Order: sequence, then structure tokens, then C-alpha cells
Amino acid sequence: MLKNKIKKVPVYYKQELLSYLAEKEESTLVIIVTSSGKTYKGIVVKVEGKDKDVILLLQIVSPEDIITENILHITIDKIESLEFIESQNVLNILSKGTVFDKIYDTSGKLQVKKALRRFSDVLQDTYGLKIGAPKIILPTNGYELNRVLQLTEQLQHIMVNILEEEDALISWKASYDSITFIDDDSLKVIQNYKTIEIHFPFTNINLPEMPAKEVTAMILNVL
Repeated sequence: MLKNKIKKVPVYYKQELLSYLAEKEESTLVIIVTSSGKTYKGIVVKVEGKDKDVILLLQIVSPEDIITENILHITIDKIESLEFIESQNVLNILSKGTVFDKIYDTSGKLQVKKALRRFSDVLQDTYGLKIGAPKIILPTNGYELNRVLQLTEQLQHIMVNILEEEDALISWKASYDSITFIDDDSLKVIQNYKTIEIHFPFTNINLPEMPAKEVTAMILNVL
């Protein structure tokens, strides 16, 4: 049940949660109640300031769920409470992205191996890169295999976007001839001779998926 999962989530202050929402790529709809009792529904745009002068900029959403051009400018200390809309991943928000309430399907090793080969084929067909299928030690659990499959497809999309830049493609061809996915506790991208290693919790189905913006920056950093 959701309430049992929330019991394990750290309790964050309003400013911490709102700052997290402002930094997320996707928009997040919230309802705020002010200390004067007024209620506003909107999208968190920006949180900035110091001490008691921390300001929230909220783009107002109408009762008909239409995004307006109206912006609420309010200090955090004037906000009495926050309500998160039921349809959103509340657990992910309340944990600031550390707990991911996603249900995976099950996959077999053959499906994952095909996805890994497809990763290689796409890069070869699109950019002429002959790097072979990414190497990874596959788990035996079907749900973990499904996560590996989905992350492989996500990384394939990220790599295609990165290599659209001619400088990145030239650097990759000069630097690497293989890629390895390593199941690890955190995200790291490491150059290991002619191999690029992408470290990530590939098999931990309780954690969020790979942050595209962050991994893109890390890959570019080693090109």
C-alpha cells in the first residue's frame, strides 16, 4: 500500500520539495494553500532566494486544467501546505526521486540479448560504429531483466542523440571500440582504455530509471 511505502520516505521541508520539482525536466502539478487560506493550482516554475525570502514562482492552472499565462509570486513561508495530484507519482516526488513506484513486466534473457544486439545494430547502421553489443552480466530475475531491457533501449536513444553531433561522433570513433554496462550503486561514466563503462543500478527495480540529461552530460565529458 502507498501509506506503507511513504512511511519509509524521508520527510522534506516545503522548500526542498519545491526546489526538486522546479529542477525536474517534466512539469509537476501541485495545489498550494496559503497562510491566508487561498488555494492555487499550478506548475512549479522556479524556487529562488535565501532564508525567509525564498520565492516560489507558480504558473497557474485553471479549474478546467488549462495552463494559463498567470504567474503566482509568493514567499515559501506564506505557503501553509502542498497537495500533490493523485494521478502523478506521489511516492517519487515525496522521496525527491529516490523511490520509484514503477511496476515492471517480466522479460527473458533472450529478449534482453536481442535488445543489446539491436543497440549495436542501430549505432552501426546509423553511424557506422562497430562496437558490438554492450556487455553486461545479466540477472536471472524476470523483473530485473525487464529493467535492463528498458534501460538498454533508453541508452540507445541517448547515444543516437549524442552522436548526431559530428564532433561527438569523431571523438567516439577515435576513442572507443566497445561499451559495457556495469550494475552499480550509482551513475558513473568511465573511460577504460578503448571501452566506455556506464555504471548504474541496472537491476534495482526500486530505483528511478536513468536521468537522460545527467547521463548525456557524463558521456559527453569523456568524449
